[in-house]
Amino acid sequence: MKFKETAEDLAVKDRLWDATERELEHFARLYADGHVVGEPYSDAQKDATSAAKRKGYPKGLVRDLGAVVRKGEWGGAGLRLRASYRARLGI
Repeated sequence: MKFKETAEDLAVKDRLWDATERELEHFARLYADGHVVGEPYSDAQKDATSAAKRKGYPKGLVRDLGAVVRKGEWGGAGLRLRASYRARLGI
């Protein structure tokens, strides 16, 4: 049986996603800031992905979002990545 989501349910999902998105942006910016020219994967980037992994976020997503931040495309390509992740989570 499929339950109908109430307005309260949707509000909770939206608040949860807002918090998740802020956290993802934080980790993505840490990853982008840790970029060192000439190094494929710096220690700062490893620290950022490890911290994100401990919180339950996929390392690949953080790396992809970090690359998007470095390119300045948080609204374009970053939005598509975040929307895809949100759909996978079901929120």
